[in-house]
Amino acid sequence: GYPFPSVEYKIIDNELYVKGESISHKALIGDKLITIDDYFKTNDAMHVGSDGRYYIDGRNDDIFISETGENINPDLVEKLLNLDFLINYTVINYESSLVLIAQIKEYTSSKTLEDINDRITNELKKLPINYSIHKCYYTYDSLMASSAIKVSRKYVLYHIDKGDIKLHQYEAIKEDTNHVDTKILDKVKEMMAEALSKNKEDIKDNDNFFYDLGGTSLDYFTFISLVNSTYDIKLEYNDNPGLVNPLKMSSIIEENI
Repeated sequence: GYPFPSVEYKIIDNELYVKGESISHKALIGDKLITIDDYFKTNDAMHVGSDGRYYIDGRNDDIFISETGENINPDLVEKLLNLDFLINYTVINYESSLVLIAQIKEYTSSKTLEDINDRITNELKKLPINYSIHKCYYTYDSLMASSAIKVSRKYVLYHIDKGDIKLHQYEAIKEDTNHVDTKILDKVKEMMAEALSKNKEDIKDNDNFFYDLGGTSLDYFTFISLVNSTYDIKLEYNDNPGLVNPLKMSSIIEENI
């Protein structure tokens, strides 16, 4: 957009400084009110293009020095990634290296999670060698404050440190029951209990319909019929042996509704 007519701009060492009538000239430090007439240092990394326009490259406080001694701007790395299929994401300097934090739905099925991980891996392979991301973490927690309009790396790092944003690696969560919709899982156990004439509380997440619960072929087809009519889908045992397991069944239902 166009600059404000009441603001003066200049760039010093690729950083934006501003001054003007619409910028506060006073600051309260402790109990002292001081006047500021000089340019304000914004901490925004900038450059002037060949067309004479100013371009924002990111925040200087986000820039860190890589293992090769090069200054890395996470904003520029993010611009090279096509990750619109995620709820949100950010590239940050974490544990002394460049990492990707990917926010996903809490009840993401195993199959969907695998697809997401493959797509992220393919995107990271496209990055230049100097922008290599060493690790990807997943989280079910929001990367933004409710009032924010964009992800703040300071916010993310602060809440990771507090434990409000919990990070998980792919291998640790791909078989985790936390990313199966608990409402669907509960309903699956209820239908399985009905087909087997058992109490729902006696059925565990990983119980096998036949070997653990003593179900017969007739019981099983009753169960499948209940699932298909409840969720308006068409599943058959021969399509996927995992349909005998409440946890796997819940995941497969999610993929079909």
